[in-house]
Amino acid sequence: MKSTFFHIGVNRTMAQKYHLQEPQIQSDGSIPYVPLPEHNDPNFDDLTYGDPWGRLALFNNDDVAFFIESGTISKNDWGYYLVAYFVVETVYTKHQGVWIKSPLPIHYDQVSRNAHEIREDLNYSIIFGKKELSRLLFLHPLRISKGQDVYPEIKPVLRLPDEPTYGYWFKRWLGHNITVDLLSFIGAPQNSISSMKSPLRAWFNE
Repeated sequence: MKSTFFHIGVNRTMAQKYHLQEPQIQSDGSIPYVPLPEHNDPNFDDLTYGDPWGRLALFNNDDVAFFIESGTISKNDWGYYLVAYFVVETVYTKHQGVWIKSPLPIHYDQVSRNAHEIREDLNYSIIFGKKELSRLLFLHPLRISKGQDVYPEIKPVLRLPDEPTYGYWFKRWLGHNITVDLLSFIGAPQNSISSMKSPLRAWFNE
């Protein structure tokens, strides 16, 4: 089992550049999902996520995709919020308009509703989250950073050094042990964690 983060929705830079609304933390602590214009992906109703850049194709059954949004409290107070995670059921990849592995009939409808399929993208991968194990956390998101800098109490969980984080630190792959520790930290049910596969080989970080 391995995992990685995906930043989703409108971020601060995009909001300022294109005059869009960035996700605002509500008075009850919740955060709205603010997808990119004309790009409702992930589709949290169907538990699907498509991406053309290659990382999704590396997922296997029981791997975990963590989703973060840039949430804003005030002009000078924002950070990354963990808003959902998918425990992967399966992944399909389309190359030059042809599926490498054809989607199962039970997945046809969900694939057809994904933003990449609607746009008729020729090259992308799409993952499906397991309904019984995946979670949406928008009502009670976990803030993991101040600005781009991960909170000190979370850096050990992610095996990050005790120094400021910036840039695309969240795109690294996390190995089995880190994935389990992060799921435990955010309160994932222990029985669901134990039901996932044990590591068969070492990944980039343990």
